[in-house]
Amino acid sequence: MGDPKSDPEAQYRQGFEHGAWEVYRVLMQFLPSQVANPVQEWLERKIEPWRLEAYYTASKDKPVAEVTPPHLRLKI
Repeated sequence: MGDPKSDPEAQYRQGFEHGAWEVYRVLMQFLPSQVANPVQEWLERKIEPWRLEAYYTASKDKPVAEVTPPHLRLKI
């Protein structure tokens, strides 16, 4: 079984998710709820599964495909 903590793609995805949550936490006080709610949903339903996919793939000794993060499209 591989170590996801040493896989560069898994590390990138973990850092991306962490950074996205930190930016959200800082900005949410300035965002109206019609913007904040879809951003939070995007983080929970798209970014977290995207990160976990790399984690579980790396733990099975398979190479993790480099895939760009899921896009967030807001209609305001």
